[in-house]
Amino acid sequence: MMLDHDSPLVQPSVAPDIAPESTVEPLPRLSEVPQPPLRRIDLVFEQKGSLGIEFKELAAPFVIEQVHSTGLAYNRDLQKGDQLILVGGEDVTELAWDALVQKLGPRPVLVTVERPDAVEEEPPPTSFMSGLGSTMRSLGGSVMEPPGPEEQ
Repeated sequence: MMLDHDSPLVQPSVAPDIAPESTVEPLPRLSEVPQPPLRRIDLVFEQKGSLGIEFKELAAPFVIEQVHSTGLAYNRDLQKGDQLILVGGEDVTELAWDALVQKLGPRPVLVTVERPDAVEEEPPPTSFMSGLGSTMRSLGGSVMEPPGPEEQ
């Protein structure tokens, strides 16, 4: 079948203008990927004594490295990676270490930390065979375990 030069299949077509250019948003760049939402946790410490919070650095930002079992903050829902942002309702994200220590001294004191909302992920199997075994059992099959040292 020959096509005429007047056929719409041979003639270049002009795409209709679907939307003005100003409403078209570019795709996000990898550097612009949104951060996970942050959860704020408020705690009030009323007793005098050490909070038992160890920070990654003695400079802002104050990110928790460890909560010691002997401190007042132990078992108070603080975790490694939480960032201290407010003390007594005042921003401490750029405060010097000595000033932070002064703010945490008087009691009662309100402390606010931020924590990224973590996505619950299933932990990876400890080995290929253990993962295979759990997969096979969930499918109704069985996996022969290798003999132990006493059986060899």
